[in-house]
Amino acid sequence: MRLHFFFALLAALLGCGRSPTSQRPSDPPARTATPGIAEAITKLGDDDYKVRRAAGEALLAAGRESLPFLAEARLSTDAEVRARARELVETIEEEPLVWIGSRDDRWENAENWAPQHVPGPRSIAIVPETPSPLSAPVIRGEAQVLDLVLLKKADLTVEEIAHLKVNGRLRSRGTLRALGVVESDE
Repeated sequence: MRLHFFFALLAALLGCGRSPTSQRPSDPPARTATPGIAEAITKLGDDDYKVRRAAGEALLAAGRESLPFLAEARLSTDAEVRARARELVETIEEEPLVWIGSRDDRWENAENWAPQHVPGPRSIAIVPETPSPLSAPVIRGEAQVLDLVLLKKADLTVEEIAHLKVNGRLRSRGTLRALGVVESDE
């Protein structure tokens, strides 16, 4: 069940199965969201699938902060916005681990993840673009995740002697430098 929702989210982010509807001006979020979240919510129903996908990625990266606004978006009169909001809420509530790279480039350092926990075999790990001066993740040993999502402009390096095992799905719109071994079940 958990994977079903994750795959549905990925399909939504990639624009699969979208009907040609757009966000109606009468459907802004009722709460006061940060400008990035409010803008992303509005763009969930955009006619351009690249805009919709980027909006979904922004809300996924915002994590739990976006949940109240996504809950309201689930009540939208726009079927596209409702569907995307529902999929995003389900994925975020599963509490994926998002790379923030605030300490160093070590994948195994919990301080580099939000919430502070190193991904394990049952984790969904999301790596967004890492702005300077923060560090992009590097795997130097053994790492294992359930699902791995590299968002647009994200970087992940698996060093020569390292091994990354993805038990579920590996989705990448970023750069995966596989100098070592990368395995994926799908």
